[in-house]
Amino acid sequence: MTPYLGTLSGAAEAPSAQRESLSAEAFAAAQIPRGGEAAKALNAMAARVANADPALRTLTRDFQDAQRQGERLHTLLGAEMLKPGDERDAKSEERLKQQLREAEERMAQLERRLQAEAPRYMRLTTARPVSVTDLVPLLRPNEALVLFLPARDATFVFLVRDGKVHLHQAPVDGRPSQRRSRPCGRPST
Repeated sequence: MTPYLGTLSGAAEAPSAQRESLSAEAFAAAQIPRGGEAAKALNAMAARVANADPALRTLTRDFQDAQRQGERLHTLLGAEMLKPGDERDAKSEERLKQQLREAEERMAQLERRLQAEAPRYMRLTTARPVSVTDLVPLLRPNEALVLFLPARDATFVFLVRDGKVHLHQAPVDGRPSQRRSRPCGRPST
């Protein structure tokens, strides 16, 4: 995510008619890493406990199990593919790919059923980034939202105020930033 945000940050700082949309895109992208495994597990558990229907409770459990299986297979396949060429096992790789395709199809089937039978569950457990357009009406006059996204080499700082995204990439190495933070859509002075 960091290289993508760095690219968007650099492009948003350049004089451009697209500055505002690039900063808004970076703001949405910065929210993606925020959903940790613990938060997802708590959301899923809360939705499952809140669901009084035993059939839907079983369906949500099956969906969660299928997601974990897919993640496990992705990890195993990735580990196999990262081995040096002479240590890789083509048959094992193919078997893992086939299992992964089957797991992804199972997840897709269960997700379609959940969307149809329990749309509330899907809304509760599927975190989506909040767009600037959706956020602005929630802020009162003279109110702002600040989002920090620390990365290894920089911290990305987003300030949403007056309907605009202000984006700053602060280097972590202690050197002063070469970029000035400025509102999107306004020329630098």
